[in-house]
Order: sequence, then structure tokens, then C-alpha cells
Amino acid sequence: MRRARTGGMLGTGGRAAVPLGEAAGVERMKILVALDRSDKDAAVLAPTLKLARAAGAGVSLLNVVSPWLDTAPSSAPTPEERLEEVLASRQAYREESAQVFTGVPVTARVGPLRWPAGRGTEDDPEGDGGSP
Repeated sequence: MRRARTGGMLGTGGRAAVPLGEAAGVERMKILVALDRSDKDAAVLAPTLKLARAAGAGVSLLNVVSPWLDTAPSSAPTPEERLEEVLASRQAYREESAQVFTGVPVTARVGPLRWPAGRGTEDDPEGDGGSP
């Protein structure tokens, strides 16, 4: 398996070059874009699309939700419902952002931040130190 160093094309031994990711056995390059729902998101999408097309790459959109910070403005009654509300909102935002990438394979993930076991957060889902 060979990867082209420039141009996003794979030489095929005298035959016409094919874009990376279309040749059998060649994994498509992916560009990871972390979305944080700031003004910077819009500024990065168009250049990412241009780069992905030029390189024959796919795009992976990622948005990580902090259950302790991002759910605070929610009025849902339980921590689980607040997290569900925020995840649904972020999923809709992710889908809207993915529409920019016409003609480019896009994967996306929205998920809650998970702390390693033993950090104390599993016993304090509210993140308030156990305050009433």
C-alpha cells in the first residue's frame, strides 16, 4: 500500500491516478474538526471543505459536551434530562454543520465528556460537590 505525498493521488503503475480513498486497500485520510459552537466554527468549515476536496479526504466532526458545564442553563428537572436536551441540541447543530460538506464523506459524533474512573465525578453527577 502506497500513499501519495502530494496532490492527494495514488499512482497506479502506469494507469490513471485515482483519488486517495478510492483505490482498493487505501484508507481515506480524515480531517478532524472539533466544533465548540463558537463563531470560529463557521470560519473553519469552508477551508476544511476545500482541503478535504483537494486531498480526497473525509471529514469527521466532533463536539464534546461537558455534563457539568453545558447542562447548567437547561431547565430540565434531572441531570439525565438536561444532558439529553443538550445532546439533542448539539446533534442538530452538528447536522447543520455537516450540510456544508457536499460531495465529501462526513462522519460526526456528539457525546458527553467522560472522566476516568476514580476522579470522583461518578459519585457527583451534578458536579457541585454534593451540595443540596
